[in-house]
Amino acid sequence: MKKYLSYIEEIVPLYFPIEKWEIVPGPSGENNTILFILANDEKHVLRIYETHQDERKVHFEHAVLLSLKERPLSLSIPVPIRTKDGQTIVKTRSGFLAGLFRFIDGTNPALEDVEQIYSFGMAAGQLTAELAEISVNQLPVYRPYYDMDHTHPRCSLDQIKDFSLNPPEDFVELAQELLIIYKQLVSFQYRVPFLKRLPHQLVHGDLNASNILSAGDGEISAILDFEFVTHDLRVMEVAVSISDFIDDVEDETIILKRFLPS
Repeated sequence: MKKYLSYIEEIVPLYFPIEKWEIVPGPSGENNTILFILANDEKHVLRIYETHQDERKVHFEHAVLLSLKERPLSLSIPVPIRTKDGQTIVKTRSGFLAGLFRFIDGTNPALEDVEQIYSFGMAAGQLTAELAEISVNQLPVYRPYYDMDHTHPRCSLDQIKDFSLNPPEDFVELAQELLIIYKQLVSFQYRVPFLKRLPHQLVHGDLNASNILSAGDGEISAILDFEFVTHDLRVMEVAVSISDFIDDVEDETIILKRFLPS
């Protein structure tokens, strides 16, 4: 907490210049620092972006959230709060970006029973439908998942090929596995032109148990963390969501077994 105290004292008064406020306990996020602020008897979430310092990414995320706010979405989503001068993004003197949101109550679901998984699917479907209807006057920064040529700018596909086919001494014992990875990559690249012809739209891109909340009845009530929202294959929303349920086992006959009718 001491690490961020100076940031908090710099950021929060921009939203509440005359109001009293205090830091209250709460869970933090996986990718960024999440702090909870109590002001005007309301709880708020202060998010300090640590994965990047690219204002374009945060502006796009906030633009999507503000557009979704105007849609008939039954789920709660984070809504950026504006500073007293009308901004939704604050940049600290040290360069960190931050945003403030109203607190959304709920708990991260276990997603262990069929009813809750069904609710998760319904929530993902509703979000997909609404994201398809909004337009943002800004280009997304994150590229589609399949655009692997630009996934890691310092690691080109040619470098991956050379590494896989001619592994360094420390990786010689994994030569067979590296060859399999390389063949899969080549096979995937061959299919990219087909993927580009499939329906595209805005997608959340990171729907999993850590980014959703359930209400007291177990139903999914909120979707959080739109940091990676971008224009991508529509089906990627489903693919990312389902990947959370694949067991790390070799026997394919029991993958997802606990969710299927007996």
